[in-house]
Amino acid sequence: MQRTALLVGNSDGIGLATTRRLLAAGWKIVGVSRSQSPITDQSYQHCVADVSDQNYKELLNALALKDFRPLSTESRQFEQTRQKQAY
Repeated sequence: MQRTALLVGNSDGIGLATTRRLLAAGWKIVGVSRSQSPITDQSYQHCVADVSDQNYKELLNALALKDFRPLSTESRQFEQTRQKQAY
């Protein structure tokens, strides 16, 4: 069984190094950070979010509670909610 990790703040520095190391060890990774990730591995999904966003906690809960699958739907919903709150 392949393990899955949810890593927050992994688009650079120690978080990025940890992500690369886990991917090399065969893990699936869901990454969340304020900026895009340079990683393009098939076992990696990324969501851009900031801890100051009002729905950040809900996003993390959704990511942590679901099976690993593409984040496109969740990411779009999160972004739409965030944009509505900005107005």
